[in-house]
Order: sequence, then C-alpha cells, then structure tokens
Amino acid sequence: MDQNHAPPPRIGYDPQGAADALGISRAMLYKEMSAGHLPARKMGAKLLILTEDLQEYARALPKATWGHGKGRHSEPRTAVPQS
Repeated sequence: MDQNHAPPPRIGYDPQGAADALGISRAMLYKEMSAGHLPARKMGAKLLILTEDLQEYARALPKATWGHGKGRHSEPRTAVPQS
C-alpha cells in the first residue's frame, strides 16, 4: 500500500460541514440556501452542498473594504454626486 497518495478530493459537505468550512452558523447557511444564494442537493433525506458550489458562493461574496476609524469593515463606498 503506497502511503504517498493523497486522499481523494472532497466533493461535498453536509450542512454543518459546509457552515464550518465557511465559518458561519448552520442557521446562516440555511438562510443562504433558502434565499437561493447557495444551492444544495438532496440524497434521500440528507442535504449535500457540493464543494464547487461552496467555492462559487464564497467567491461571489462582496469583497470587504476597510473604512476609517475603529478597524471595522464596511460596504464599498460610492461617490456621491455633487449638486
């Protein structure tokens, strides 16, 4: 048995595993799935979130920008037209 082989790539996660991978709560994961932002597959009574869907979801999230002040991140600012 050759121990130099890497394990096969993970193709999916159960909801708790997907939430852990994203660093969010299971409740937030279900909220994102219910909103249609993160697809899930059914395997009988179980849900499966594909790794590629999880990665696509994470890449589609807005990039954080760092605002002024107390080190909090904020939404990107847009220019306000001058009147």
